[in-house]
Amino acid sequence: GLKQGRLLILFDGLDEVSSRNQKEVLNAIEQMVDRYEKNRYILSCRSAAYLSPSPRFIEVTLAGNNQDQIKSFINNWFSALDNDGSELAEKCWKSLKRSHNVAVRELAQTPLLLTFLCLVYSRSLTFSGNRSILYHEGLRILLKKWSEEKRIATPGIYDGLHVELEERLLAEVAYQAFIKDKLLFTRNELVKHIREFLLRELNAPSNLSGEDVLESIATQ
Repeated sequence: GLKQGRLLILFDGLDEVSSRNQKEVLNAIEQMVDRYEKNRYILSCRSAAYLSPSPRFIEVTLAGNNQDQIKSFINNWFSALDNDGSELAEKCWKSLKRSHNVAVRELAQTPLLLTFLCLVYSRSLTFSGNRSILYHEGLRILLKKWSEEKRIATPGIYDGLHVELEERLLAEVAYQAFIKDKLLFTRNELVKHIREFLLRELNAPSNLSGEDVLESIATQ
């Protein structure tokens, strides 16, 4: 199908390529397009981290959710959560429209982040106007939810890997990625970072190993 030009080939997340490899990756894509030019190609990335490809590509920007779409999404999300979720959906919508939640409303234009906002509101019944606090609240909700599911599925295996410890571990991995300008780690690199973290963490249970912790996170 590739040689016959029957494929639609998608390259998603180009903004996740490390800065030192971006030019190389774009060149490789353009070489592939040259070689198999009969196929159709779509390259996508976040607009804030746009990478300009070859002039042969038509550039388009996806529009964010409008107000009607946001309200409809919220109604559907809370209805799926609870058959009687219309009242909570209305409260969420009104909270989102308040003047001090301008920054939060900007997030609602993206479907994935709107899902995130609905999740946060369903637990806290409010929105923080500070994005960093909002993200932190959402992360803790997800970690707690995953932790509960994980322990039901595999009781006893991950004792000691509580939410606070997991949050500090993820922060450490994110810090290492930031200072090294890396978006991807190999499995061995991650295990190494986890082991070093557990050795430094005084409150980490001795039964935890780097491999087990990574497996625990991967199952989430």
